[in-house]
Amino acid sequence: MRIGELAESTGVSARSLRYYEAQGLIRSCRSPGGWRDFDEDTVERVILIQYLFAAGLGSRTIDQVLPCLEAPLEERTGVLEDLLEREVSRLEERRRDLDRELDTLRALQSETRVDTVRTSWRLEPDTGVRAEHQGMTNTCDPAEPTSNTPAVRQLRLVIEAADFDAARAFFQDALGMSALAAFSEADDAQVVILDAGRATLEITNPAHKRFIDDVEAEGRPSTPIRLALEVDDTAAVTQRAVDGGAQLTAEPRLTPWLSVNARLAAPSLPDLDLTLFQETMESDH
Repeated sequence: MRIGELAESTGVSARSLRYYEAQGLIRSCRSPGGWRDFDEDTVERVILIQYLFAAGLGSRTIDQVLPCLEAPLEERTGVLEDLLEREVSRLEERRRDLDRELDTLRALQSETRVDTVRTSWRLEPDTGVRAEHQGMTNTCDPAEPTSNTPAVRQLRLVIEAADFDAARAFFQDALGMSALAAFSEADDAQVVILDAGRATLEITNPAHKRFIDDVEAEGRPSTPIRLALEVDDTAAVTQRAVDGGAQLTAEPRLTPWLSVNARLAAPSLPDLDLTLFQETMESDH
């Protein structure tokens, strides 16, 4: 069988077939005229190679897998199962990497969409940015809904603080969360929106909550809603937080999922526990 006939029988280009041959995946003999001549069995092997490439395997792995797949069942030694298990683990890790990249891109998409803005913005040295209340104005056309548009664009945690100034100073000055906006309403109503980086929502059941309390705070029960902030250096930020008025509940410690966690009680927020955590390496937790 000439290479053109093999390409027609398998739907694989002659160029790809030459590559398979160069990788040792298929073999040919040379005719007296110098033409490649393939056995009829090569058709089935090429189709199998295509299937393995579609599964994400590389040519080197395929070269190892092919003899196992083509051997009778009674002659297989378990090498095939080990190879495939390794490939499954590799692809699952790749999928996790892709999921993390997609999460980052979706978060970036979310950050670049602006649905509503306040009017009368003016700079104020102590807060960064502030607006007097004059209602809300939409200056952007809403994003057209597509299959890629997330149903939830932003997670915003709203906390009522009896001592607004103390809470604001703690999160903005002690923890270094920059102000995105601040508003004044009638009757001395005040609100500040602080940048907390990427937002996620963690939903846990009572058993897992107890497990986290055991790991992070030596079994001290946490509040039903706990604020967790990822930082670059747990020990340093914990010290700044304590200096800023927080009460230390549990010293920084390395968790089983390889993050360094500390727990505190923020000033003027007795019903909200605060966790500071530092990721020391990529973790699946």
